[in-house]
Amino acid sequence: MKRYKDTPYFITEDGKVIRNNKELKIYRGNYSTLKLCINNVAKTRAVHRLVAETYIPNPENKPEVNHWDGNTHNNNVSNLFWATTSENQRHKHHILNKCNGENHGQSKLTKNDVEYIRKNYIPKHKQYGMNAIGRKFNINSATVHSIIHNKTWK
Repeated sequence: MKRYKDTPYFITEDGKVIRNNKELKIYRGNYSTLKLCINNVAKTRAVHRLVAETYIPNPENKPEVNHWDGNTHNNNVSNLFWATTSENQRHKHHILNKCNGENHGQSKLTKNDVEYIRKNYIPKHKQYGMNAIGRKFNINSATVHSIIHNKTWK
């Protein structure tokens, strides 16, 4: 456990944050975050960044911290590395292949859903038009339009 910069907070190698001998609650959204009060100013900070700043040297002054395994809640120091924005994106696309199709974290559709949309779409049809298909899959009609015209899900 090491002190985080010149603050009353201590960071463990596995991403726990301690103050006054108490482990702080970490919020889990897309990333693990928590609020720190530094110089009487509350700031929300990403846990992976705290771990990296505390344990991983950054001699090239790279701006981002990335997760080797792609799991944004695995904040162990062995899972983190400093990266440029382009290195981070390259890792995400080529190593993890996370941003394509149903593997994308925010995708509501599967490959089968997209095939259904393209096969069954009938312009201005009550049951198979853009609005109806959008309601069926809980997506915006603009998303249906992008799928039909191969702007997304190529």
